[in-house]
Amino acid sequence: MHNLVNSWTGYLSLVVFILAYALVIFENRLHLRKSKPVLLAGCLMWAFVALYESANGGGQVEEHVKRLI
Repeated sequence: MHNLVNSWTGYLSLVVFILAYALVIFENRLHLRKSKPVLLAGCLMWAFVALYESANGGGQVEEHVKRLI
């Protein structure tokens, strides 16, 4: 499996995570439930992984998930 930590996927996922965490912290001021930014961030991070895998040969994530299940 590719190391996604030092790729655009890792950096962008980290930024999305930090933004989602900030939204969770300010949920009372924004009148926003905690689950909404967290679910959106999770979906975006999986989309980034899918885009990275499709652009770089792919298949490794599928094999890893099958091995985990």
